[in-house]
Amino acid sequence: MNESKNITLSALKDNDRPDAIFCMTGQILIGAMQSVHEKGIKVPEDIPVITISNGFIPALYNSKITYVETSGYKPGKLAFKRMMSCLFGQYIFTGTNA
Repeated sequence: MNESKNITLSALKDNDRPDAIFCMTGQILIGAMQSVHEKGIKVPEDIPVITISNGFIPALYNSKITYVETSGYKPGKLAFKRMMSCLFGQYIFTGTNA
């Protein structure tokens, strides 16, 4: 979190601010939001913040944070199914398998 806070503070100190802040995890979001609040920047009025999350951490803030909801369950289930298919010779990669 400290690293994301420091990187965000660095990006926000210039007059040429980024158009948005994108955070890949909740931990990165926490650090970025610490910087945003420290600078007195309003989200989303001054700068939008977007993250990948299950929605729990973005909901902790009064600011409107846009998030892409995801969980590891569905990708994990698909990966396990494909792994088992490969192990039993039932999965053939064609380059177009979803």
